[in-house]
Amino acid sequence: MTQTTISETLVVIDTIPTKGASVLTAEIAVITNALDQFVVKGITQGGSTLTLKSLSTDYTSPAGIVTDASGNLLIIAADASGWLVLDVRGFEEIQLWAASGNVGGSTVTTFIGMSQNR
Repeated sequence: MTQTTISETLVVIDTIPTKGASVLTAEIAVITNALDQFVVKGITQGGSTLTLKSLSTDYTSPAGIVTDASGNLLIIAADASGWLVLDVRGFEEIQLWAASGNVGGSTVTTFIGMSQNR
């Protein structure tokens, strides 16, 4: 579990080492003030950072590395949560980024689960 207070600027809310993992499940719980951005980035074995998912349709119509999601993660309301399941094979790390939709910022908690390659 990681809890972060974020501003209206897109920032990392969690960095998850994924080397050797195949599936990552993340729950994003918004405690105060709704989000207005949510991005998934991957760090490759060569050290490159790639923006993998950033549009509402990336979560409402899962494809590619997003195998399932609870809905549009860009606009998770206060006192609500969303989740996603990612195929993380081949990535060293996954980063979850978010921004608040409120000048007062948002408090966000992430809960992460993973399964290893077999």
